[in-house]
Amino acid sequence: MLLVATSAQVLINSVVSPPEEPAPSANAQNVSYKYGFAAQEWIQYPGGLYKASSTANFPASDKLSGALFKLNPGGLREMHWHNPNEWGFVLNGDFDNGDIWFFPGNFGHVILGVDPEFGCTYMTSYDQGDFDERLDAQGLSGWYTQAPAAIAAQAFGLPNTSMITANLVNGTNNFLPQGNLTELIAGDSTPSPVLAATSAPLTSQVNAMTHRYAFGTAGYLEVSTDGGTVRTADSQYFPASTAMSGSLVHFKPGALRQMHWHVNEDEWQFVINGTIETQLYSGLGALSGVNTLGPNDLGVAPAGLGHFLKNADPENDAWMILVFNNGSFTNLEIEDWIGNFPLSYTALSLNTSLDFVQQFNFSRSGLVAQGPAAKPDTIYTI
Repeated sequence: MLLVATSAQVLINSVVSPPEEPAPSANAQNVSYKYGFAAQEWIQYPGGLYKASSTANFPASDKLSGALFKLNPGGLREMHWHNPNEWGFVLNGDFDNGDIWFFPGNFGHVILGVDPEFGCTYMTSYDQGDFDERLDAQGLSGWYTQAPAAIAAQAFGLPNTSMITANLVNGTNNFLPQGNLTELIAGDSTPSPVLAATSAPLTSQVNAMTHRYAFGTAGYLEVSTDGGTVRTADSQYFPASTAMSGSLVHFKPGALRQMHWHVNEDEWQFVINGTIETQLYSGLGALSGVNTLGPNDLGVAPAGLGHFLKNADPENDAWMILVFNNGSFTNLEIEDWIGNFPLSYTALSLNTSLDFVQQFNFSRSGLVAQGPAAKPDTIYTI
């Protein structure tokens, strides 16, 4: 090995004794850098077995955690997402042994035991030391079975709330449900069509680098739906704003900002006028209460937490501003996520029938209309 020093003065006649090393602390002496994961008992679910290691049982590993899964044939790690990145290694099963995967943080994913004899055994690791996927991941069943029935019905495009209460068991958390492998593979594996949101043509002119941005006249992204309008200024249209972006949202009466979450960004909410209801989902069926925001009230949805925004007034419009701590932001919508997975996976995740899931309307827009016909747009004032 060749070491090269640059711009340094070599002192030949100066000899400095190394400092005396401190005695190791009692805590350091007591830290164990080994954990007997093999001896840990499995947790059994209908679809397979699970055990996890985090700082709760392996304190020395404060930056990384991990888990082992043994999925039965037809066992499903339900549709879910979580804040830390996931690196997976297949030990035995439907991938080739030794194959790996990588799921970026807060990207929705699902895993099915496809091998008819072994299912799938795999190891996962996460770049967060205190993470336990069983306790800390956000699952489809935990959110949609406990969300208000009226919100879920509007999000799914169902005509009444009784269809939700009749087909979804409230409070169900289907961590590893068991399905019929043949039906999961050969059943309805074609996702429902997802209607892409329409937007105004993008301007071809690159906006000048300036710290002033004329939201009303400069180039911006606008999405208009049957439920209202979302006008967004991100770093593509406002180049000086590299660290933050925002949207002006107009809700028609009763409109719902679809159930969704953001991959990397927190959402800061400011109500200009109207009455907005919101609720957050943080995993393992943990929902906040439904919060009601009035004019000049604030709300926040941290990155990765599922949430919705609804105009609670069935007769009047509402306006609000959403701000994100990134120059651009990513939405993951219910129709984008569920609508692009096989419907049989969705049914099993929700512990319901395929017939029920096939009634979902995946052409729902980001702002879903409800209530009387929309009135003409009014000037928004604080």
